[in-house]
Order: sequence, then C-alpha cells, then structure tokens
Amino acid sequence: MGCWYRQKGMEVLGSVFGGVAGSRDGGALAASLGAVGGGRRVDRERARDVAVLAWAARFRFVTIGALAVRWVVSEQRMRARVRRLEREGLVLRVRRWTNHPAAIYPSERGLERMGLPARARPRFDGRFGHEVAVIKRVLAAEAYFRQGGRHGATILTERDMRRAEGEGGRRFAIQVKDAALRRRRRWPDYVVVTGEGSTAVELEFSAKSTVRLRSIVGGYLRASAYDYVDFVLLQGGEHEALRRRLGGIIATEVREAPLASADRRVPRLRMVPWSDPLPVLHAGIAPFPPVERVAGA
Repeated sequence: MGCWYRQKGMEVLGSVFGGVAGSRDGGALAASLGAVGGGRRVDRERARDVAVLAWAARFRFVTIGALAVRWVVSEQRMRARVRRLEREGLVLRVRRWTNHPAAIYPSERGLERMGLPARARPRFDGRFGHEVAVIKRVLAAEAYFRQGGRHGATILTERDMRRAEGEGGRRFAIQVKDAALRRRRRWPDYVVVTGEGSTAVELEFSAKSTVRLRSIVGGYLRASAYDYVDFVLLQGGEHEALRRRLGGIIATEVREAPLASADRRVPRLRMVPWSDPLPVLHAGIAPFPPVERVAGA
C-alpha cells in the first residue's frame, strides 16, 4: 500500500514539476490518476485520496472548503473523505480559532506514504488569511488553465518551489536581508510559468518596514530569475500608505538596478490590486469581507 501511494503521489507531483521543464501540463493535478484501477470504485477513491494528499502537501495547510472547490464536490462529501484520511493517520486537523475553519495538512505518516520528506508542523501566527488568499488564487488560476486558458502553464506554490530546488531543479528563491541584516532566502507566495515567461507573485497584505520592502524589491531585481513580479495589494483606507510606500521603493530600486543584458534579465515589477476570485469561500476571515458585504457588493 505504501509503495502504491508513493508511486502515485510522485506522478501527481511530477505533473506539477514537469510543467516547468515543458514536459507535462502542471495545471491538471489529478489527470494522471483518472484511469487508475480500471474503473473499480475502491481504486478510484484511493486515487482521489492520493490526489487530495498531494494537493494539500503543496500548501502550508488547506481547508475543507478549498478542497471541495478544487474537486467540485460538496463540503459534506469532502469532510467525510478528510475524516477517513484522518482516521488512517494520513492527515492532521487543527482548529485554533472558533471563527476559523480547521487547518488540514498531511501528517508525517501521510508524507512518508507519498515519498515526501517530513516537515515541521505549520505555524498559525496570524497568517491564516494570507495562506487562504494564496490558496484562492492558485485554485482560480489552476481552474482557468485546466479549462484551456493557456496551454502548458504551470503554477508552483512555495512548497513546490522548495521541493523542486531540493531535487536539483531551477532556482526560485531570491536573496534578501532580514531585520538584523542577515542574508536569507525568500520564495514568492506562488509562481506562474507560461510560454510568455515566469511571474513571481507576492501577496503584500501586512505592514512591512521600508528596509524590508526595499530588500525584497531589490532581491527580485538582482536575482534575474523572473520576467515579472506582481505585488498584490489590498485596496482602500489603511492600505493606501503601503501602496504609496511600495510604489516609491519600486521606482527608486528600478532606477538603480543594473540594466538588462543578453545574459541578465531584469523583471518588470507591477503593483496589482487584490481581487478575490472566490469571494464566498471563507468570507469574513480577515482580510476578506463578511458574506453579507460580498452579496451586497
């Protein structure tokens, strides 16, 4: 059983990484599992379990609602599947706040079954809404690509990128400096790779110091790793100060950045307003407005 999970898990994850090399379409995560088992229901359900585990392993955590959207089933049906995976010891479920959905992530046993290395348990440090926003954007982009929006497009989450680098793939991390001016690596929230180039996406929802923002912007300009970098920003009121500050930093850093050359690409930096692709999913969890405001918008 463990070998089967490992083999199929690698097939699913391979569909993600294969898209980077241009060998497979990374948008359809479960496509390679569609014909497993000759139509037998038990094998189809087991294949879906693998696909759910593999997709969950791409994020810090997922939720029942997000999984239900991804596989176009009711939350009730997905909850039953997750409970079974939980009973089998393949996933863990944590609920830290009563007004938040449970966070679900693969257990050490689940990762081992998939042939993936163990990882530290996710920290719930106030970034719940940020991670949900990443999941929403990835869900919407993957659905668009699956429906034929762009052939051969690939979406990589931070965990995808770390895993690809660990397997000797291309580099996705940039070099930045922390508050103590120590160098460290930083990965985008997610990356979109298409025939037109690669785009790093940063969801800038929380206040950061000018020094930190300048380090992030400068890191992307020096890395020569991407064609575009999108900084996604919340709109209105208290968020306008961050937008103005980041705009000034980008203008200054671009002026001072080395020029592009035959062996060096300088990405185009863009500030993009946040637009919720799934406004009802987890409405009311910061920074998403309550469902009544969504309905009345």
